[in-house]
Amino acid sequence: MSFEKNPIESLLERGYSVCIENGRLLISSPAGELLPQSTIAKYFDILVEDIASRLKQPTYLYSSFSVGYYGQHKKAGVTLQFESPDRMESYYAIFNVELERKRTTTKHKAGSRYPKGQFAVKKKSLFKRFWRVAGLKPLKSDTRYWQSMGKLKQIIFIGDVHESKNGKLINQSLTTLNLSEFEVGALYITDSKVTHKNSISHTLGTHTEHIIVTHIEKPETPIYKGLDRVLGTGSVECVKEIKEQRYQGKRIEESSNTQDEWLNSFDPNGELDNLPF
Repeated sequence: MSFEKNPIESLLERGYSVCIENGRLLISSPAGELLPQSTIAKYFDILVEDIASRLKQPTYLYSSFSVGYYGQHKKAGVTLQFESPDRMESYYAIFNVELERKRTTTKHKAGSRYPKGQFAVKKKSLFKRFWRVAGLKPLKSDTRYWQSMGKLKQIIFIGDVHESKNGKLINQSLTTLNLSEFEVGALYITDSKVTHKNSISHTLGTHTEHIIVTHIEKPETPIYKGLDRVLGTGSVECVKEIKEQRYQGKRIEESSNTQDEWLNSFDPNGELDNLPF
């Protein structure tokens, strides 16, 4: 699916608000209703790639895991594979786990290997810390985490890459991305007529990024209704120069079917006009 405009920008134009809380992408309708995750999941990749392309801090999406013995001393571990949102870069993190049973049971002896792909998590481990940081509830059994690894998907992570090991993420640095509605809106601000400027900042991990917010007078029919709601009444922080003549109550009939289908999934009641991309 291709877009003439950025998908997040299109949602903001239609009055939707977008934020990322604890790594989860959240979208609210113009009426303030939170869209179901099942709807967001259909377009998660393209939406997150759009946001990530505007951040200076790299972001990572979990894709899969594998287990094995690593290093000179062949320590048991689980490798978590991550990808950049555009799927162009690969990263990984290795956590210590147990691949052999510690106790003898009626079916298995202590020291025997778990079946392929299975592992047990130590009680006080960095993996459990990472699981909590991801906002996931701890499991009752330390031997069942391998069954729940899919819960890490569609969570947006940030963290630091090891300087001497290509693509290896530093375990302790891994955390989730958080961006408020205001901060997401500010990412889409470019080239507007400036009356005054404010500097805002937000912290991504250990890095602080400063964004210049440009304010312009509010038109009667702002095309960035979402930004207006997020950034306050009386001024609209626009993503690009406003072309009011295109939005004087005229419904634009011609638009791509695929684009209409994409937008209508976020507008189930059909209350908003179709906007051109």
